Amino acid sequence: MYFFYNILLIIVFNLLITKSFCQQRIILPEILNENSGMIFKGDTIVWLNDSGNPAELILTDSKGKLISSIHLPLINNDWEALTQDHTGNIYIADVGNNSYKAENFTIYFLNSSFQLQDSLSFHYPIRSKSINFNCEAMCWFQDSLHLFTKGDLYYSPAETCHFKISLPLSKGKINNKGCTATLHPFIITDAAISPTGDILVILSYRYRMIGGFLPDTDTRLYFFNLNNGIDDLFNQPFHYYTLPTFLVTRQYESVAYDNEGNLWIASEKTAFLKPILKKIKLPAKLQLVRN
Repeated sequence: MYFFYNILLIIVFNLLITKSFCQQRIILPEILNENSGMIFKGDTIVWLNDSGNPAELILTDSKGKLISSIHLPLINNDWEALTQDHTGNIYIADVGNNSYKAENFTIYFLNSSFQLQDSLSFHYPIRSKSINFNCEAMCWFQDSLHLFTKGDLYYSPAETCHFKISLPLSKGKINNKGCTATLHPFIITDAAISPTGDILVILSYRYRMIGGFLPDTDTRLYFFNLNNGIDDLFNQPFHYYTLPTFLVTRQYESVAYDNEGNLWIASEKTAFLKPILKKIKLPAKLQLVRN
């Protein structure tokens, strides 16, 4: 009896603190059950889903209401990230690798009207047993694309690597800008740049079992100051914020800033929970990480 009473208290407490730190919570339509990336275009949100879903971009309003779907003449092997440049051009990253078998990956370039313009097939320039070349995070910064590999829940310490791809894609080259195990055991699921261009946020989560049988997922946001550029991120101090949750197994896969600088994250559908979109209210002081 006391066990179930304590569980109930934890759930109620979780709901209260979640409400305190999230200004808005929106249930997403079923078509976004496996969302893996989003960007804001004015009051419209552009989404993509990952592997096993059609090769399309999905448009909703800022309340998560479905507007339309845009089918693309491409193949969705494992679309995992979506970003845009300063003129509104769009980049789709087909870079997922959950099976660890893929060696070649593709990035697609679309103009602001969602028309395919170019693509780049590439492979990573390094090999390592401690690095899982499964990637779910990409952002655009100063005429280049930046990829952040996911890491591995089951390898300790797992490394996350930063790769830079020069633009245009037709002449693109990929370069390793550094790796770190500092983020372990959190694994990376998305990235975004603030509208002012001075902050990079990386979305991550950690999955664990409490007491050997209760699943729990912690979500963490890492913040990097870009005033000194983006090429040496992991050798500089950075900050983080862990969302206060208990016994909630949501898996957040998408992060984006809106045009006003508000930060949003979105989760996939899990066994008992629908996909949601959250507007995050950050605390006044973030935790500092030093390498």
